Amino acid sequence: MEALVSNKNALWVKYVKNNTISQVRFKYRGVGSGLQPIRVVVKEDYAPPWMKVALDINSRVEAERAEYVGQLGLSEVNKAAAISFGVDYS
Repeated sequence: MEALVSNKNALWVKYVKNNTISQVRFKYRGVGSGLQPIRVVVKEDYAPPWMKVALDINSRVEAERAEYVGQLGLSEVNKAAAISFGVDYS
């Protein structure tokens, strides 16, 4: 959580400030149960097309997801947590 709060990546800060990122959800799985999941929810207008793909995960989508994690400055967080993304359609 500290790595998310102290993330000074310009895109991350911009998205948090202007509500492009509408939610960050944490789910605790317990000690020793692997990576802890974090879900970052992005407003529909700002979500890349790969984020809107349902039930068709392929290597291209995974590569784009990994690139997006890096663009948001979350690469280090991704080593300790399983970051996934969702789209806020509201």
